[in-house]
Amino acid sequence: MEDILGQAMRPPINLKEFLKNYQDILKPPYTLPVTDIKLQKSMKLLEDHERFQEAEENCSLEILETSDDARITDFIPGFTELPRKSITELPTDALPLRTVTTLLKLKENTQKNPFQRSTDIYSLIKLPTAIAEKEEYTPGQELKIYIRVYRPARATHEHRTLEKPVLAEEFECLGSNFLTELRDKIQCVCNHKRFFDISENPEAPLPSKETEPGYFFITDTFYNDKRNPLNADYSTNIREWARNAKGLQNVKFKTALMEETRFIDLTVSLGFPQHYQHHGNCEHVFVFSQLEVIATPATQMLPRYYYPRLKSYSHFNNRLCNTCGNLHFVYVVEGSNRQVHDPAYMCKKCFLSYHYIDGKKVGQFRAYRLIDCNNESEEMKDEGNPAGSTVDVDSMDNLASILDGSYEEEDDAEASNARIKAEVKAKQK
Repeated sequence: MEDILGQAMRPPINLKEFLKNYQDILKPPYTLPVTDIKLQKSMKLLEDHERFQEAEENCSLEILETSDDARITDFIPGFTELPRKSITELPTDALPLRTVTTLLKLKENTQKNPFQRSTDIYSLIKLPTAIAEKEEYTPGQELKIYIRVYRPARATHEHRTLEKPVLAEEFECLGSNFLTELRDKIQCVCNHKRFFDISENPEAPLPSKETEPGYFFITDTFYNDKRNPLNADYSTNIREWARNAKGLQNVKFKTALMEETRFIDLTVSLGFPQHYQHHGNCEHVFVFSQLEVIATPATQMLPRYYYPRLKSYSHFNNRLCNTCGNLHFVYVVEGSNRQVHDPAYMCKKCFLSYHYIDGKKVGQFRAYRLIDCNNESEEMKDEGNPAGSTVDVDSMDNLASILDGSYEEEDDAEASNARIKAEVKAKQK
């Protein structure tokens, strides 16, 4: 990985030791040592204690304070900035007017955080209004960890060069969160679905998956999700391969359970790519981008049940129907003798009207339905919605490895079609 990135891996940080070192160095009440003796010596008043005490009392902050002093608060970007108040006060009689309500709504929308990152890159999730309870957090006892998840890379590249990572989602996690909590929040088109050719019955229900195997590879450890005992251990084959791989013979990879590991138990290298694999061969890269010790929970934190919290997401992953260009695609068509594009991305309406006559298949093609949605939800152009409502098609340009069921946990297409036909006939009866 170092050779590919062209940079060395930073020394790993044990998060538990990192928090302990912080607590040892900065203990409450976070004050500097008393320096009265040095101050008295610099004033040449070591022998005149009464005069030094009098000067100390005259310079006390309590004497210097007045009731008209400006309020001083700690400035934390994104939390403590206050919107400017309008100098002109609107009369109460004018509030019901439509022009006034429209103006107030526009002003509310323009009062944005000046430190917000550009929406041209990705959108930030608005902070909930809920406030953390005081007893939920103790200052200096919790870590906040920022994790950036990138979309799966293309299987092939036209210029045969490495593709630059493209951000999909960014999460805020607590040190007390389990790894499985983050995995359940990561959005991917492959989650909970099995893909096979449905061209013979385009509206057949997609069967749910009985298992959801996957792992996080962090530093030198595979964290496998074994909440379901039937989940396969994907790391077994990789560890077998590494025993004979060039340069890895002396590296001992460890394994652990994802559902029993908290983030505070990890040893990570900030900014260095880690690996998440699921659904057979769907691979994501993610990085630990930032660590924070929670020193002021009242201004930094939300209630615990919000974490892991989706902080930002990429919003340019949508792809519209190749035919109408108005709706989001629902079907992916491959090997069609009537389509210009291969693969072709089509909405439900265009797909059924172009490829079927009276419900019968026209021409030769393979079709895969990636999204279960009705016409109402299909017509929504959810550019402002989180990534869970969109599909990143660019990460699936090489659909053969994912859609053709070429990995162990998926059945072949013929067996899947036979099973679906049997289920549909049973429901019709």
